[in-house]
Amino acid sequence: MTRKAFMLVAVLTLSIANFGFANGAFAEEVLASDFKYVTYVVKDKHQFVFAYSANHVQRVSLVIRNHKGNEIHRDFFVEKELGRVYDLSKYGNGTYFLEVKTGDFYEKKEIIINAEESLAAKVNSLDNKKVELSFKNNADSPVFISINDVKGETVYNESAEVKKGTRIYDLTNLPTGEYVIIISNNNKSIGQIVKVKK
Repeated sequence: MTRKAFMLVAVLTLSIANFGFANGAFAEEVLASDFKYVTYVVKDKHQFVFAYSANHVQRVSLVIRNHKGNEIHRDFFVEKELGRVYDLSKYGNGTYFLEVKTGDFYEKKEIIINAEESLAAKVNSLDNKKVELSFKNNADSPVFISINDVKGETVYNESAEVKKGTRIYDLTNLPTGEYVIIISNNNKSIGQIVKVKK
């Protein structure tokens, strides 16, 4: 697995004395004689932070394994201080194992990624030219629903403040053809094509 498989979101400036709460997650600090590191899962994201500080420049390795123990990424560092955010959205929710090694120090650590999608939606075609839309919104913003024709013109729209809901739309008054139902919030947009037949 190459380094390109991961989005390295940020390089952090570290101060070991400041390790603690971050983004609503507790940062657990691990100490060795001249090496300190911290890891924590970023709240509501498929990401975790790995950061360390050493008294002198030394080789540090980080191996990420999935729940089966298969290696999915490996990094080596030769710096006194480092902080990185790793994005595991490609792999999704689950249990991962981090192996940290430097000199005689070795530790295997378990982290659990359990982020909810910002928006989930499902569209089902019903009888009599009706369509059912179910959605779950985990964002702070409202949900926006629109039905567009093939020219991109909106034939219907609404917004909803609820976090979860089901709507049934009667399309019998629309001309025959394809339409796109779009549901979105501030973070995500989902589109589904439906057909109105004679």
